[in-house]
Amino acid sequence: MESQFTFSKELEDALKKVKGKKEKDLFNHLTGTGKIAEYLVKRVYMPTDKGKKLNYLSDCQDLKRLMVVQAYLHDLGKLDKRFQEDKTNNPDKPSALPHALFSLPLADKLLQKLNLNCGKFTEALKAVIMISIATHHSMMQEGLYKSWKYRDAPNYHYIQDGYDGAYNLFSKYSEIMLKHQTRDWRFIYSLFNGLLRMADWLDSSGNDPQDIIRHFYLESNDEAKTKVCDYLRYKKFVIRDYQKEAAFSNMDSAFMKLPTGDGKTETALLSIPSETNKVIYTLPTITSVEAMRKRFETMFGKENVSFSHHLLLLSLYEEGIFDEKERLYDEYNIKKYVVTTIDKILLSLVNYGNYPMIEYSLNNSYLIVDEIHSYSPYTLSLILHSLEYLKEYHNTKILVMSATLPNLIEEELKKRLGSKPLLKQDVWENRYRSKRRVKIHICNGSFNDNLDKLVEIVKSKKHSKILLVLNTVDRAKETYKKLKELNLEADVFLIHARFIHKDKLEKYSLLENLSKSENFRKPLILVSTQVVEVSLDIDFDIMFTELSPLDSLIQRFGRVNRYGNKGISDVYVCGIDGKYLPYEEKQIDETKKIMTDMSENGTFENELDFIYANNKYYDRLKDVYEREFGKNPLEDFSYIHRVDFGDELLKTRDRFISVPVVPVGDNDEIYNRIKLIGSDQKCSPLQVRIEIIKNIVEVPIYIIKGNSFTDKVSKNYGVIFLKADYSSETGIELKKGGGLIF
Repeated sequence: MESQFTFSKELEDALKKVKGKKEKDLFNHLTGTGKIAEYLVKRVYMPTDKGKKLNYLSDCQDLKRLMVVQAYLHDLGKLDKRFQEDKTNNPDKPSALPHALFSLPLADKLLQKLNLNCGKFTEALKAVIMISIATHHSMMQEGLYKSWKYRDAPNYHYIQDGYDGAYNLFSKYSEIMLKHQTRDWRFIYSLFNGLLRMADWLDSSGNDPQDIIRHFYLESNDEAKTKVCDYLRYKKFVIRDYQKEAAFSNMDSAFMKLPTGDGKTETALLSIPSETNKVIYTLPTITSVEAMRKRFETMFGKENVSFSHHLLLLSLYEEGIFDEKERLYDEYNIKKYVVTTIDKILLSLVNYGNYPMIEYSLNNSYLIVDEIHSYSPYTLSLILHSLEYLKEYHNTKILVMSATLPNLIEEELKKRLGSKPLLKQDVWENRYRSKRRVKIHICNGSFNDNLDKLVEIVKSKKHSKILLVLNTVDRAKETYKKLKELNLEADVFLIHARFIHKDKLEKYSLLENLSKSENFRKPLILVSTQVVEVSLDIDFDIMFTELSPLDSLIQRFGRVNRYGNKGISDVYVCGIDGKYLPYEEKQIDETKKIMTDMSENGTFENELDFIYANNKYYDRLKDVYEREFGKNPLEDFSYIHRVDFGDELLKTRDRFISVPVVPVGDNDEIYNRIKLIGSDQKCSPLQVRIEIIKNIVEVPIYIIKGNSFTDKVSKNYGVIFLKADYSSETGIELKKGGGLIF
């Protein structure tokens, strides 16, 4: 598709006389960005495509052309004499002058000359273009450009006409946008602005437009399927019949459940629908993203994989990657295969951060939501509403999957998205029915009451690898310390979510390697929390676990005898010693009833029985889920303004909002180290930032009150210091009287 946009001879000559980027004049930057936009827009899905229409588009069939036009106009403000003088004097620093704002007067005049006719929506669509240009570097937010309210109009080099004040135009078109605060208009702004930012960044980064399709978009769904098949053969796995069948499904919305170890990920990747831009694979935790990212890089090549989470900068730094361009590749889902957290997707839909870039990447892409079971009812509701929006507006193809996907969620997916099962019922039922890897023992009393039984098992040395799972960090640490004090002839390890990123990765890597080994001089005991449910590729011989929600328990069972080559492994389910938190009392009570009934009736014969039990569990909590499903937080985000409270809508697996903090450490060791680096003039702000990120721990927000403090360092770098000790052995520990950590 051609843009059919050309500059007048006078304007072209003026653009060629000033700098647009360090290495090129403004004319070449604008035309380069425009040409890239022409490539990108070919892969954009607009709801007018394929016979679908939204009300605001009914009078205008030329939106893609206008998306390209904005790319040719977006940096016209760099013609301003003040901007050019600033860049001449400071060539290596970004200018503090708002060239995006300065672009509006000239862009406004050029748009008036175009045949922009969309009926009653002409004014609104022009406002989208103008605000998209004004915000291609700064997100729309309260008070944006307010300091320029009484400044002079732009004074363009080589252009003689008079122009309106830039802020006046910004204010005018902002008011027009406010009149159209609907989800529809938010969508079109996100698409325009996301494409503009992407095209501008790609031209600035020096990319050859011919490389865009090769590196940033799938050429066909067969491209990915071939690589997955090659990977399976490389791993010496046989491609199963149901995987072959899934490869030809071509569904735009589906759900799937398969037992652990049955190739769920590969089956999902073999099911990429046709005409898909990207594959975006989401997981609940940073650790699971990091593990899947390595798998993707092996499958598809590192040059084709983007990954992101909120500790991305640290991951790249530790790998020796300091290139800002590489960070942006990952941050904004630019490459054709993406692994990220579900939080990144949800935050983009509640106007958090530079949200149009992330939302743009979801347009016409294949979104896989893995481990759907691991979210609270509230977060699950937000996910479902987000999937509805993405399918309706962006034509996002969707696959939701879990080893414990209940009928309740399946029915919601059918109702909201028209989802269909990826695998036939008899296929997945046979896979579960064929597996009996564990025997469940319901124990009387709590974990502590059954500690003697554990000690006997360790001393018998009949089992090499023993997994203990508790529901809170504090109880896990307490159990770990007790076992260490017993001086058992065993190697005892502790893992939970409240370690710094570096320690967590080291522990996970060590434990994954140890759990796959078969030669042990003495037993290995892992004391853990629910992080093992989704984060670790581990395989243990026997397990003791506290009672938890049934879907959570089933995930824990999957960490024992994972590959089914150990006969039948014993799993001991103990009561809870203390509060039900982080779960709700009803979840635990209903789980206990179902587990006891099924055990007494001898109906835990195979893993299909687990699925039936899980459906029964969700049925009994149906009112809890339906209450949350009835809410729609996305309705509150029909505007385009950026907000910083969007992340407060997200809750973690343990039902508490989780926030990053830095523990001060024993004798304030960590705090003093960061403060020292910050005061060293030889250290860059990046080095201080990296040191902060290295020491970040995610903690529930409720423990911040009364346990945190701010000073110059925290204000400068936006970090919360927590009055807590820290050790690489046991993780974070609040100072005396600081409260419990879940």
